[in-house]
Amino acid sequence: MIFASVSALCSYTKIVINSFGADNTPEYLKSDESILTLPTPIREDGAKFLGWYYSLNFDEKYKAIDPTNINYIVLNAKYDKCYCFTLRNGVLGPFGKETSSRGIHYHLPKGEYKVCMTEFSKCDKGSIKVYKNHSKEETLVFDEVGKEFNLSLDDKEYLAISANSVFLFQRVDVNPKFIKFNLE
Repeated sequence: MIFASVSALCSYTKIVINSFGADNTPEYLKSDESILTLPTPIREDGAKFLGWYYSLNFDEKYKAIDPTNINYIVLNAKYDKCYCFTLRNGVLGPFGKETSSRGIHYHLPKGEYKVCMTEFSKCDKGSIKVYKNHSKEETLVFDEVGKEFNLSLDDKEYLAISANSVFLFQRVDVNPKFIKFNLE
């Protein structure tokens, strides 16, 4: 079972809950509560809850861990309508598709995004290439962590990101509570 009791874990850690707009979940898990006490997050846009994940890459689902090695933990709710996420080079995440010769292409839903390079990047400069019909349309160059770009994508566009980079994407054309998150 993926959601094991974390009552022992909570006595050693701070559990941050990012429900991305679900009004029926707390922001933090109390030290005497188990993750089993969390209700299934329900969002007003009808998004289907798909599980709790450690990172905004949505690549590692929550599982019981040894609490002696950590001070806090962040749990992120994943939905079928994902409006706040990170893309990490080499990780499929919720939108990546492996290509045979060109690495991973990220096929994001049509929308307006605010994008920035995160401190989790292991490079001084990162880039996002935007493709339409397999032709490069533009390249966004991030020469510092936190630098933001606005990006508008349609259904036929996809992205490739540079090596050792991690980018935060937040939809700006949705209710702001669906992109709000906390790391501590």
